[in-house]
Amino acid sequence: AILAGCVGASTRQAPLQSRCWHMVFSRVFSTVNRFGSQHPCYFAVGIAAMKTSVSDLIAQTVFEGKRLEEVDRRRNLVFFAWGCLYLGGVQYFLYSFMLPKKVFPTIPVFAVKSLRDKLAD
Repeated sequence: AILAGCVGASTRQAPLQSRCWHMVFSRVFSTVNRFGSQHPCYFAVGIAAMKTSVSDLIAQTVFEGKRLEEVDRRRNLVFFAWGCLYLGGVQYFLYSFMLPKKVFPTIPVFAVKSLRDKLAD
């Protein structure tokens, strides 16, 4: 329903069309942002899995010259799993729990300091 007014607008309606697309993107962005804030681990795993899978898809189609029908789906699934398990899960755990709590326990104190205090520290 939101996209119906955005698609097919004439050039006279360009400002209206621009506002419409802005509304669509802002709604999508706020929904994604809300989900990421509420479920950071799922968000990290999902983004990492999609990013890694799309990267392999680009490598196969652009650099190796394969058509979409010729893409090695098994290889792409391996990249998806790698992104999901290691890049998403393991690195989320390392960067969100291990480093802040074990290696750099004073991060919260440092983060709230002013720029002047950070530079002096």
